[in-house]
Amino acid sequence: MITQQQLDEAILTLTGSINWPILQQALDNEIYQCQAMSLDAKSWEDVCALRGYAKALAYVRNLREMTIKAKEQDTLDAAL
Repeated sequence: MITQQQLDEAILTLTGSINWPILQQALDNEIYQCQAMSLDAKSWEDVCALRGYAKALAYVRNLREMTIKAKEQDTLDAAL
């Protein structure tokens, strides 16, 4: 079983690469594309699907920052 600490370290290692900003830019571009496509969507279901996909991409794009914040909060909580 994978512990939260192992997962956090894996995320920080993978996203700590010098190539991470390149991937973030690609994710940003894809998010913007989804947002633009939703303006021309043919149905509400398509809008919702594109919106969900953009949110998922944003989650991946921000994974490093969210992990760092969670680890900082865990450290603060442990100190109390």
